[in-house]
Amino acid sequence: MADPFAIRLNFKKQCLEKLTSSFSSQSRAVAYALRSREHAEDLHQCILEQMDEGSINLRANLVYFWELLCEEAKRDDVPQYATYLNRDAMIVCERAVPNNDIAAVNITPLREVFTRLAKKNIISRSRLSQINAYIREREALSRIETVRSVDTMTTPQRAPSAGFDLTEDPANQPDGITAMSDREIEQRMEEDRDRQRRLREAWAINPETELRDIPIKKKYDPAISSDRQAYDAAHAAHFAKATHKRA
Repeated sequence: MADPFAIRLNFKKQCLEKLTSSFSSQSRAVAYALRSREHAEDLHQCILEQMDEGSINLRANLVYFWELLCEEAKRDDVPQYATYLNRDAMIVCERAVPNNDIAAVNITPLREVFTRLAKKNIISRSRLSQINAYIREREALSRIETVRSVDTMTTPQRAPSAGFDLTEDPANQPDGITAMSDREIEQRMEEDRDRQRRLREAWAINPETELRDIPIKKKYDPAISSDRQAYDAAHAAHFAKATHKRA
């Protein structure tokens, strides 16, 4: 009998920590989870832990991973993963889009994934209502935080005491998440384009698929993407921080 600790460790190290937006990466993680279905609850907890520890981009990839896992599990008659996701959906939301202005970039993936899962009866409608209420709350806060981030570019900053720059300390950032670097922003936009390309290809092959209901054009055009505000906020905060350090 396989060692549960080894299964959990391998899942984390081989699949979750290296998870990207690519279909091969996501499929490999799904295959591992389905192969180890007798340890479904342990692996479910492992995913939640990784969402708490990972970067903003990794958290988004994990949200999309949940969708693929639940779909494949449903086809293979493995209901455990959907059951656990229904139970812990709000924990997933809080970790995908925590109380952090930079995390607002994950609002769109969260909404899209749970809306599709509800259409497929994987997530209950009552749970979807709770998720949408949380998303609306985070959207309202992100609009306020975006203005504050831009304001830091023109507002004089008080010098930190005792020679310490508190903005560099993750303990002073909500959930320990600091501003996205330029590389992380570029990586996220590249991964989003990759996901959107696959959606378009699937729709082209089968126009009757439910993907037809997704506003593809809006998802593809970064100029009108609902994530654009979050990207701009990340850039503004990063620029303001660099300017303050030079001063």
